[in-house]
Amino acid sequence: MRWIFFDVGGVLVNEEATLKHFASTIQGLLAGHGIRVPVEKIERIQLEAARGFGSVTRAVISSLTPDKGIGNKVYGDLWRKARNLDEPYPEAVEVLRRLSSAYGLGVIANQLPGSRERLRRFGFTKYLSVYALSDELQVSKPDDAIFSYALKAANCMPSEAVMVGDRVDNDIIPAKRLGMRSVRVLRGIFVNQKASGADELPDAEIRSLTELIGIDLLK
Repeated sequence: MRWIFFDVGGVLVNEEATLKHFASTIQGLLAGHGIRVPVEKIERIQLEAARGFGSVTRAVISSLTPDKGIGNKVYGDLWRKARNLDEPYPEAVEVLRRLSSAYGLGVIANQLPGSRERLRRFGFTKYLSVYALSDELQVSKPDDAIFSYALKAANCMPSEAVMVGDRVDNDIIPAKRLGMRSVRVLRGIFVNQKASGADELPDAEIRSLTELIGIDLLK
């Protein structure tokens, strides 16, 4: 293994507070269009409707707004009103520091606008060499194109790379489809997401990034 690619939310960064804030903000925006939805329903859709969508937020809005014009308006207004409350997981910087001495490191992630600056603020960028970010590339996971971009930028074959993510649909399935190895981090809002068959199972599962240090898969 030469390269390790990380998802951001649920892997390097705890995004649970942001998603709760987004749910309440979406509720208010929808109400302005006469669509009244309990915030609990929005939070449930964040978990249930995300599979098959690159973006959790798009999944929520698409599920609740049959009018595409209203959906696009709500989606645009969300970025003007909502705040990002993400916080790095406490072990993330140290794990990146230790792994960077032996591997090339990058991110493959669906992120809100301004993601690279957030990664810098969290102290990650000094250890990362490749950035495949949806807000910059205008392509989202699980599209193979965002993974292919990262592999090309790293100049490595899929068999030389590992994808570390928290979602079966966005991380594990596309990585395996391309021939990458995969590690699933079992935490965050998608901790209970289930694989539907053996072809969706990761090569390894961990509960903290610290467990990546010395894991057999990386040898």
